[in-house]
Amino acid sequence: MFDSTVQRIGMICLAAVLLCLSVVPTQAQKTGSKGVVLSSTFTSPQGFTLSYPSGWLVASKDQSADLAAKVRPYLDKLGVNNLNRMAVIVIAADNTGANANLNIMVSPGTIPANEETKTQMRDMLKKMVSSTFGVTITDMQSALESYAGRQTIAFRYHFIIKGKDVSQLQVYISNGDKTYIATCSCLRSAMPRYEPTFKLMLNSLRFQ
Repeated sequence: MFDSTVQRIGMICLAAVLLCLSVVPTQAQKTGSKGVVLSSTFTSPQGFTLSYPSGWLVASKDQSADLAAKVRPYLDKLGVNNLNRMAVIVIAADNTGANANLNIMVSPGTIPANEETKTQMRDMLKKMVSSTFGVTITDMQSALESYAGRQTIAFRYHFIIKGKDVSQLQVYISNGDKTYIATCSCLRSAMPRYEPTFKLMLNSLRFQ
């Protein structure tokens, strides 16, 4: 049962790997590194809320038509054609060309955040990405890290796709009977700039 749960969660995460609604404004004013402020909150019917910075755009399959039209050009740029399996994607619309975004997918079933599972997930992720998409993950690092007050499995890695050197931070957070797969992506050269904001958003997650 455990192996099948890990395999299912790994399959769900593949769409997130290659990504290079109700929007509820709040006055949360959560300030992080370099003065970043999380001033708006997305609430998902899949059981979580996520705060994000002013100026970032949110897309989900549940959002209204007018918001969808506003975000569509950014989704096209990232190559995102189908939001059905994605709970939310939050995109930095700052015209830097870094394609910075954070997306969350939700899978039934949970996995323990321990060394054994971390190793199993790391090996599976590298093999599945290579065999499915023909890209090679390099410089993969894995760790047990705390986000949103929970022990999680986190992966950092790079790959080159369509001539772009991409960096990702992918975090697996189990809560209740679900696993939330959060993938933070941008150009490799831009990750030092965006990682503090990604971490701030990950730590803003609250589960119902």
